[in-house]
Amino acid sequence: MPIGPVDQAKHTCSIERLSNLRLSLGLRWIVCLALAVVLAGPVSGVACADDAAADEETATDTEEQEEQAFVVPEGSPDELFEFIQDVMSKRGRDRESMFRSARAVVDAAQKIVDHEDADEDTVMQALNIQWPALSFLANYQADARQQLADLLERHSKSDLPRVRQFIEMQQLKSEISGARTASAEEQQALIDRVMGIIETDGIDRSSYSLASSLARNIGYSDHPELGAEMYERLAKVLSKSDDPQFQQMADKAMGSARRMRLPGNAIEVKGTTADGNEFDWDQYRGKVVLVEFLGVVVRPLQK
Repeated sequence: MPIGPVDQAKHTCSIERLSNLRLSLGLRWIVCLALAVVLAGPVSGVACADDAAADEETATDTEEQEEQAFVVPEGSPDELFEFIQDVMSKRGRDRESMFRSARAVVDAAQKIVDHEDADEDTVMQALNIQWPALSFLANYQADARQQLADLLERHSKSDLPRVRQFIEMQQLKSEISGARTASAEEQQALIDRVMGIIETDGIDRSSYSLASSLARNIGYSDHPELGAEMYERLAKVLSKSDDPQFQQMADKAMGSARRMRLPGNAIEVKGTTADGNEFDWDQYRGKVVLVEFLGVVVRPLQK
């Protein structure tokens, strides 16, 4: 049965709606309106315009709901911790979504810290959540960097001992991360500070991580000898530990100290060449030489 212009326009709009996932909202509206005008006049154009307006309203509602999900509510510390967990589970992969999620976590954690019912354990839990989120934002946003500095200043004077200790540790980590560009005097002061903590309180996973990070950073600086000396001091402490894992790390620390002292020093190579002659290392002096180390697991050497 032949169809009239109006029915044909409605049929065209129905086909268009089936492919709306491949067209942007604006383009879809324009295509639909153009077809309606050509085939049937203003009637179908109004219908398609209504569809576009409805879709646009739905998209707006969705955006508003997403924004609302990141608004920090009022509530008890437990309720705010639940909010933080929910926000962290909803963060997306794009940068903007991650920024909104991190900011909501920072603000919610701050409400927990400031809450009248928050005890020291609760404050510590909130700080351990807030700090990495704020540090992430500080990599991109100036206001977050300022907030991080204000946080350090504020909590360094806290009445809660564990909070002050936490802040001191964060400050120390910050100084360690910048040790590569520090002067020799500043590096030595950091070494004495970290090793003083270890020698006083004993070594654990956290202090070992700090010490090894500091030694490594200094080793890549203009004063690698200081890094080697720190590794040696660390190795002595590790060797005296009751923990077998720490005792094994002592050898690793000594190996790191030796490697830091290799650049600029001559090495001695001995052995026999492939044709059975004694290798003469002296004939290579003054030349650039590539030394390749092969293990016994290499199949040609097994033969």
